[in-house]
Amino acid sequence: MRCSCMMLSEGIWLSEGGQAKAHPSFYLPSQAHGLAAEKRRMRGEMTREEIMVAYRAYIACLNGRDWQDLHQFVGKDVIYNGTRIGLEGYAGMLAADVRAIPDLQFTIAALVCDPPVIAVRLAFDCSPVGDLFGLAVNGKQVRFDEHVFYEFHDGRIQKVWSLIDKAAIAAQI
Repeated sequence: MRCSCMMLSEGIWLSEGGQAKAHPSFYLPSQAHGLAAEKRRMRGEMTREEIMVAYRAYIACLNGRDWQDLHQFVGKDVIYNGTRIGLEGYAGMLAADVRAIPDLQFTIAALVCDPPVIAVRLAFDCSPVGDLFGLAVNGKQVRFDEHVFYEFHDGRIQKVWSLIDKAAIAAQI
């Protein structure tokens, strides 16, 4: 059987009977978006919006010192600056940061997301006790930034690359 259909526009065809209809293999953008989203979820991938929402909730978890909920945001085998430290090591590192900086608050100064990676500049304005990164701060208020890339998979942070502006701290003490 020969089809004498004519394409009117992308995905819209004029049938033999003169009716315009969507070609069966064409999905409307909303349908295609839904199918793509479902495929991403099946592969453990997240959309830009999902990553940004999850990241903001992660920052709220850190600022609330909710270490028992950290597993909701960080994978059990998380890699930090190229070393697998795991969730327990990551939580321990954050707890040590809070001991060294009791007034530590994570403030998002800039955020860019290209799934599965989110790049963030965190701004800190705090008063560390004792030494911080080998510098004798001893309670002096300092301002500095941390530049961090996080990679999300399966709904959680799996890799972290962090660079802290230690020169900014040194210049203030």
